[in-house]
Amino acid sequence: GSQVQGMGMAAYDSSEEAKKVWDRVDSFCQKELGFSIIKVVRDNPKEMLVNGQKISHPKGVLHLTQFTQVALTVLTMAQTTELRAASLFHSKAMFAGHSLGEYAALSCFDIMSGEEVVRVVYNRGLTMQNYVPRDENGKSPFGMMVVRPKIVGWSQKSLEEEVVSLTKAEKDEAIYVVNYNIEGSQYAVTGHLGLLHKLEEKLLKRQNELGAKKPACIWVEGVDVPFHSPLLEGGVDAFRKTIEATIGHVDPELLIDRYIPNLNAVPFSLEKEYVQAIYEQTKSSVLEKVLEDWSVYDHQAELLARLILIELLAYQFASPVRWINTQKAFLTHERLAVDKVIEFGPSPVLSN
Repeated sequence: GSQVQGMGMAAYDSSEEAKKVWDRVDSFCQKELGFSIIKVVRDNPKEMLVNGQKISHPKGVLHLTQFTQVALTVLTMAQTTELRAASLFHSKAMFAGHSLGEYAALSCFDIMSGEEVVRVVYNRGLTMQNYVPRDENGKSPFGMMVVRPKIVGWSQKSLEEEVVSLTKAEKDEAIYVVNYNIEGSQYAVTGHLGLLHKLEEKLLKRQNELGAKKPACIWVEGVDVPFHSPLLEGGVDAFRKTIEATIGHVDPELLIDRYIPNLNAVPFSLEKEYVQAIYEQTKSSVLEKVLEDWSVYDHQAELLARLILIELLAYQFASPVRWINTQKAFLTHERLAVDKVIEFGPSPVLSN
């Protein structure tokens, strides 16, 4: 939801480092994927031909999630390159990314190449976009709201209970808390529009009763895919195949104790207990096999790191983003003292 037409283009025009990143990825996108990401970002056309197929969006194709995901990732890669050129990039830093940002982070810290990450996020966006049913006008039955429970005197637990209660009352519809952003203050809820409207009614009623001046909920404009919810679980296996075909060699030393995944918000590890906890959260058949044959995988660090990384990313697709705990992991790490957190992206979404 943070994408804007023209983002990163000022740096493209002023920074040789940023220009090289955009041009390299643009060339890759044109040859491999059938579109120009620079054209998408600069012009944001309402319709475009991609491999002979007409693609359109009323607000411009930048708002189609497959293009949004590529554009935001390339922007971050370009920003990182600028920071490196200024000798301000700490290559041994801890790192994480919020949702899509997790892929950009992995690219920026050399776990995935720029081309690899662009191919993955484009297919991630396509899988999400195509997994959602749409009517003849292209409208989906889903939406997303940012909810600020503290404004109406609710806790995180109160919000979760309301979401569960509304979902239980409906047979074929559901909503879920999917982004845990700021404790007590900011969460994203996604799912079927009917239930989201009912949650909105409850929040507005409570807001009016308390005379609260700030809104307790805000619709996320243009988001019509239930990101990070169990409603996308059926797409996990197909998306895993994309990641498996894209991620090659993985250096565990670049990940251990430095990378904090969205899925569990616990610094990456190759310990059996770490794998067990991910398995219990996801019931991944891949990790089940790893745990059954632990003596085989225990001595193959690179293979094990690759398998864990793929499962973390595959299930991130349909699991909540645990950003509250991610921040706590940065600030309370036993061995690595974090003095400063730098945010990459088109606007200061997370630091705000």
